[in-house]
Amino acid sequence: MKALLRVLQYLRPHRTLAILTLLCAACATAMELVPPWVIKIIIDDVIQAKQASLLPGVIGLLVAAYVFKNVFASLRIRLNNQLEQTVVHDLRRHIFAALQRLSITYFENRSTGEIMSRVTNDTEHVERIFIDGLEGMMTASLTLVGITGLLFMLNWKLAVLALLPIPLLALSASWFTSKVHGYYRETRQSAAELNGYLQDALSGIRETMGFGRQGHEQARFDRLSQAYSDKNLKAMVLWSMYSPGMILVGAFGTILILWYGAGEVMDGRLTLGELVLFLSYLAMFYVPINQIHSVNHMLQHALAASERVFDVLDTVPDVADRPGLLAPDQRAQGDVRFEQVQFYYRPDVPVLKGFSARVSAGERVALVGMSGAGKSTLLKLLMRFYDVTDGAILIDGKDLRDLPLAYLRQQIGFVQQEPFLFNGTV
Repeated sequence: MKALLRVLQYLRPHRTLAILTLLCAACATAMELVPPWVIKIIIDDVIQAKQASLLPGVIGLLVAAYVFKNVFASLRIRLNNQLEQTVVHDLRRHIFAALQRLSITYFENRSTGEIMSRVTNDTEHVERIFIDGLEGMMTASLTLVGITGLLFMLNWKLAVLALLPIPLLALSASWFTSKVHGYYRETRQSAAELNGYLQDALSGIRETMGFGRQGHEQARFDRLSQAYSDKNLKAMVLWSMYSPGMILVGAFGTILILWYGAGEVMDGRLTLGELVLFLSYLAMFYVPINQIHSVNHMLQHALAASERVFDVLDTVPDVADRPGLLAPDQRAQGDVRFEQVQFYYRPDVPVLKGFSARVSAGERVALVGMSGAGKSTLLKLLMRFYDVTDGAILIDGKDLRDLPLAYLRQQIGFVQQEPFLFNGTV
């Protein structure tokens, strides 16, 4: 529920669009309730009472109800699509902005494919909350409330019978939700592992070919793909039992109404038109209930994905600006000092221990040493990709941690050991 509330917060900047969508849904629902009532009038007041003069007006009312229902439905779909795309765009922007501010360690501890899975696949599943979830739940809820009121207004005894299956449906929905949410969490994790491996396999395809390891890599892919399929099937098997079971329980409500309502008609306490009207509304009553079950199924998949999305948004960077930092007015002169610098990638493996050096402004210095001695690490610390474990690095007498990151990196020209070419034109 917490994840759902966080997702729904993205609707706040678009309240007007959301309200208009809700109003169109309410109007479409209201128009949908008119035809059964018109059919009841045709049966009781036109056919049985033999008042043919009423027929043109009643048919006109029926046509108007269908026309207005579909007009409002069209507006609802259009507004909802605009709302969902706007909100999902905001969500994607926030995720990418969050990735931009995260520290290098976040990316080094995760595969690129796994991160991409969160930004693309998981965000796409969160999108289903707005495309199908909100729209379906909103329409079904409005229909359910309207029909429930009409059922009690028509005949409270029949309405009570119609509601008898509801407690069992609610308990079953609660059980299904608790089970399937865990399955979908596992599914999203498995999808991320598969995407992570695929990204690595494609990036290293030359090495795979060079060492003739295609068979080995195929076997690894097959295992991950099968694991993903198996986790999906666990949720699907649960749904295959739950969905038909809920429809069967709802059918018992209809059977009760036919059994009791037929007796009421034969005893003269209920007209045939009223029974047909009640059965029409009853059929409409169980449709939104089944729709809510389907939306709940989809929602659990989307919420499992949203947890992974919010994990990115909630991650605190290891390297960040201190509060209230202001960038200096002038460019850095370039006087660099390393003072008793210590650094560990892992607590048990020291890379630098008590390193001190000074590079004056304008001076050229080459760092020479064995592979793994820490040459690249020193430059990464200077760029503040990482913070020193102990000691300090100063530029023009100021600790790097007292300079805004954006300012610091604008002052330094840095060429990586392995250049990266972005896709695009030159």
